[in-house]
Amino acid sequence: MQSTVAIDLGASKAVLAALRRGEPQLIAGRDGGPLVPTALAVTAPGVLVHGHAAEAAGPQAARAFVSRLGQAAALPFNGLEYTPGELAALLLAELRDDAAAALGRPVGRAVLAAPLSCGQRQLAALRDAARRAGLLVPGIVPSPIAAALAYGHNHPEAPPQTLLVVDFGAASLGVAVLRTFPGALTVLAQAGETWLGGEDLTQSIVARLVQGLQRRRGVLIDESQAARQALRWHLRQAAEQAKVALTIVEEAGLVLAPEQLGVPAAIDVALTRAQFEALVRPRLEEALTVVEQALAAARLAGSEVDAVLLAGGSSQVPLWQALLLARLRRARLLRDFNPLTGVALGAALWAGMLGEVHCPACGLAQPFEAAACPRCGRPLSGEPRLACPRCFVPNDARRSGCVKCGTSLRAARQAGNLARVRNPRTTRGPSGLRCSRCGLVAPIGATVCAACGEAIAPFVGALSRSSLGIEGEGGRIDAILPRGRPLPTPEPAHRTLVAAGPLLELAIYEGDKPFACQNERCAVLHVALPEGVPLAGRVDVALGLDRDGLLSAQARLAGDRGHELDAWLEWE
Repeated sequence: MQSTVAIDLGASKAVLAALRRGEPQLIAGRDGGPLVPTALAVTAPGVLVHGHAAEAAGPQAARAFVSRLGQAAALPFNGLEYTPGELAALLLAELRDDAAAALGRPVGRAVLAAPLSCGQRQLAALRDAARRAGLLVPGIVPSPIAAALAYGHNHPEAPPQTLLVVDFGAASLGVAVLRTFPGALTVLAQAGETWLGGEDLTQSIVARLVQGLQRRRGVLIDESQAARQALRWHLRQAAEQAKVALTIVEEAGLVLAPEQLGVPAAIDVALTRAQFEALVRPRLEEALTVVEQALAAARLAGSEVDAVLLAGGSSQVPLWQALLLARLRRARLLRDFNPLTGVALGAALWAGMLGEVHCPACGLAQPFEAAACPRCGRPLSGEPRLACPRCFVPNDARRSGCVKCGTSLRAARQAGNLARVRNPRTTRGPSGLRCSRCGLVAPIGATVCAACGEAIAPFVGALSRSSLGIEGEGGRIDAILPRGRPLPTPEPAHRTLVAAGPLLELAIYEGDKPFACQNERCAVLHVALPEGVPLAGRVDVALGLDRDGLLSAQARLAGDRGHELDAWLEWE
């Protein structure tokens, strides 16, 4: 049986974790630490590296691609153009190999943590990138829920409380209001935005440094693309280090030599915490509007929040913590929680709570320990992947040529360029969570300890992130699945539509604006009608959300409860 890992794939850092003897534990990356920069680079001998080794490559490294998942972007890397999904697949394949080496056995499944700001298109792209990397995804857990699970696991005696979880990552901000009880966690409301993250705070420092250079007499900045890219990279590195330092100390130095800047001048300045706070205060006050949205959706006043749980690196900025506590008035800050690694540990707990896995081909649910689908024979774990020697994209091991660049995979296959595990160990089958009362490790997916009857897996009441609908009369949005629906949806929502041809195509929009065109067109539902159906045939379309919050669709001819039509979603 292949192992299951948890991956918190952030815009700037990735963290791996897994259940070991019923307890969530971090997995060290290739560099020995749990925090792995989400960066890729190719060294001079043509070797793909990631993490800290890629960071050391300078501006040539690929970064910021995770935050662009789901976008139709062409990102230059390794002399080629890649989509964000392809780069994410490269990184996930490297992380998979890191985890396999640490665990001593192949890794075929991964539970992923995703920010609240991720919509349908981003979630689908994240899952698809994992599939390309040779990983089956049995579950995707929202980052705030993962953080709350990790905190609750370490504090089983915590009293019932209203908890505000703030996930302030590098590229997004997510806020969830939860009600926690012993053995239960319920989401009351949530809000997420991609327009503000920790990178915006870093860029505030970069803008100040650029202004300082521009004001210097006799200093001309090279406007070529390569020079600007190098200058921005060096300035960003210094600004990021200063931002992190100012969460602890009152003053940080920024020192850059002329050869780093590409101009006949150096930077040697001191930035105080007060100056940094003056730079970022407007952005942090904007971020408070997301907190307001979540509180309003939960119909709570700030004074009704009991505690605040912070996740994400930028949540450590002292001014942000002060603004939050001032807004919430009586809430206390839960400081005995690591905001950088807690989400990954919570995702590992989520993996222990999953009792079944769905076939990626036919969708049939099977016990978590099942190796293959009995209906279609598809493996219920990631399939072997062969890395292309030219572009490094993971390929189906049965292919003869790379799916991206067409390079022959014969030499890679002869060299055994498949995922290998060093020092393999024999381990028991997958285990679930450990009982806090008697210490027994339960089977995976078990909710109650068989020995003492203690509840070991909390009930989690999750809600959908945003509304999903179609274009209705007058161009207005017809919200078939309004935001805040329980996950998975108990019953699908139905609409009866008229087909104007043999193929019904229905655009799906995501968002809460009144008109369809104001929202994001995230997918198109295709429904193939059988022969003999009149052109004005009526089709019943049923839309639902699975436990990960991803859209699913079914279709039947109106009045026909038996035969399902061929229906599929194409993500935009």
